[in-house]
Amino acid sequence: MGQKTHPIGFRLGITKGWYSNWYAGRKLAPYLILDQLFREHIEREYPKAHISRIYINRTSLRVTNIVIHAARPGILIGKDGSNIKKLQQELQRIARRFNKDYRNLLLGRRAETGGQPEFVATENIEVNLREVAQPEADAVIVAKTIAEQLQARMSHRRVMKSAIAQAMRAGVQGIKIRCTGRLGGSDMSRSEEYKDGHIALQTLRSDLDYATATAHTIYGAIGVKVWILKGTLYGKVDLFPWMSETAKQPRSGRKDRKKS
Repeated sequence: MGQKTHPIGFRLGITKGWYSNWYAGRKLAPYLILDQLFREHIEREYPKAHISRIYINRTSLRVTNIVIHAARPGILIGKDGSNIKKLQQELQRIARRFNKDYRNLLLGRRAETGGQPEFVATENIEVNLREVAQPEADAVIVAKTIAEQLQARMSHRRVMKSAIAQAMRAGVQGIKIRCTGRLGGSDMSRSEEYKDGHIALQTLRSDLDYATATAHTIYGAIGVKVWILKGTLYGKVDLFPWMSETAKQPRSGRKDRKKS
């Protein structure tokens, strides 16, 4: 029937966690927009870092912790950490601009009573980096790499088959790549798909990675979709493995003191 669902959204809360981890009550919209502004800025300013995912964690609404997974974290760090400090200052500037541009949204129901808006925190923004150990097995990086090569006028068949071979050598169980558009400059748009191994789309415990990218060529836009099956997950799955161990240590310390 052609009824399909997003492979990541299908597994949210089961084997996949959320990219934004916080609770804002009725102030959901402002923080959701701010998260999107943060992600767009980081992706736009550091395209060569091969960023996989950007997680945003707020233990409280006054402290924002951003965790960036990238294949080349050195580009984000810079010399003596200069780029990471600059990035924190830029994100703080975006937050201050957000408080100014979205004043009416932050004001909410207080507009009727003439109250003051509840501004989002602009100072306590921390940026942490995580290196992607196997970029060939990451769907986001594979999709972006294929899009970049298509924009460089490389053959789509060669690019897709090369990405599949590299992923299988990295140890994945299966990979599928689909490109849609005016492939090779043809007059009519079409789709081409190549795959290798096994792809379990309906199994919830399968560790399936999925990503999309767009290649803007002189013939038009070409869409790229990548599915990568890394294995099968059993038992209880940690939905937030990207959270730093230092954030978990105080809790375990309290438990140890209670037992003693």
